[in-house]
Amino acid sequence: MASFGFGKKSRRKRGFDGTDDDLTARLRMLQAKDETQEVEALQEKVDRLTLICRALWTLVREHHDLSETDLVNRMEEMKRTEGAECPECGRIMSRHHNRCLYCGAEGSAAGAFDRF
Repeated sequence: MASFGFGKKSRRKRGFDGTDDDLTARLRMLQAKDETQEVEALQEKVDRLTLICRALWTLVREHHDLSETDLVNRMEEMKRTEGAECPECGRIMSRHHNRCLYCGAEGSAAGAFDRF
């Protein structure tokens, strides 16, 4: 008799006996694979953006006679001034959020990098 992959024997070959634990394990395995692929895609985007930033820095450095020290100093300056004052409560708001974490007031998107 020919076997077409149906029945208990075929399920045992794949290590699947149909229990809820097996289904849960398979589902988690598929979710982990999807998440791994998502992480890999995000890493590719980060790598691409890093390359773009390096290329832009090279152009700026060459055209404006700047040094690595100038870049590092600017980065440190930007870190210190990362927040903005909330128009409602006066507390410092992160530029990463468009809403004050303390009172809920909306912030303003001041520049192109703050809008997106």
